[in-house]
Amino acid sequence: MDKTADSGISGGKSFGMAGADVDNNRFKHKLITFLFTRQRIVNVFLKLLHTTYRVVSLPVLRKLTPWLDPEKNSMTYLPINENIVTQQQVLLPSVVHGFIDQSDFHVVFNKCGCRFGNQCEHHTDEVGCLFMGESALDMPAGISRRVTREEAHAHVEKAIQAGLVPMTGKVRVDNDLFLIPDKKKLLSVCFCCHCCCMMTFFKHAPADQLDQVMTPVEGLMIEVTDDCAGCGTCISTCGFDAIAIENGKAVHRDICRKCGRCERTCPNHAVKITLHNPNAIEDITKRIRQYVYIT
Repeated sequence: MDKTADSGISGGKSFGMAGADVDNNRFKHKLITFLFTRQRIVNVFLKLLHTTYRVVSLPVLRKLTPWLDPEKNSMTYLPINENIVTQQQVLLPSVVHGFIDQSDFHVVFNKCGCRFGNQCEHHTDEVGCLFMGESALDMPAGISRRVTREEAHAHVEKAIQAGLVPMTGKVRVDNDLFLIPDKKKLLSVCFCCHCCCMMTFFKHAPADQLDQVMTPVEGLMIEVTDDCAGCGTCISTCGFDAIAIENGKAVHRDICRKCGRCERTCPNHAVKITLHNPNAIEDITKRIRQYVYIT
């Protein structure tokens, strides 16, 4: 068993703290736990957060907010599609497994706050976010638990089996939501659904700025073939509203983050995903490690 795990910590205290530090943080952790275990409160909070993203995405504000700052954010969706065309087999979620092996600290949320708050009808809320890095130890134990490396790996596979797409990287808003100082020691892994995930709130930013903070997999291309019937199934599964039907065929706008959901749900198999970069895993890992220390 991974010696980094500590199963003896009870709710109300943060992981990795002791004595005066625990006392100083007790109120913060109890408050966060109280708020994030009340479904109605979480639902209202998510609506307010969505509105906030709309506001800070306005031209006069988007360069001022840390949530859209290219120096404080770098995140990427990792498609779980089995039909990605590539010269050699590349499993993009391996990026997360690599980070798990590199990190000594792994914390899993007991529930997905977004699906819990929105009472998701498509996916379970029992698969919560995974956090790594030293700052993950400051997550309240009332809503999360420290796990072993083996348990973290298994959690990722459980999410993928449930059809949830991993999104990983340095996500500044997570520091602010959980009142954790940004020391560049918090790596986030969100297991996203198209209908509830707060990461889709980023869609209000223009594509050129979004490319700097929510970067698609380097070398990944999505193509709609002539088999498209214009049925619109893909539209309903796109959390970024990036797909439209034009002249009877689906078209992806620049805001597309290349998560791959459209390919997995197209009834006519008309979406082709091609990875032209055999070094994609290395490139993603190197980029994200420039933003966060996860030892």
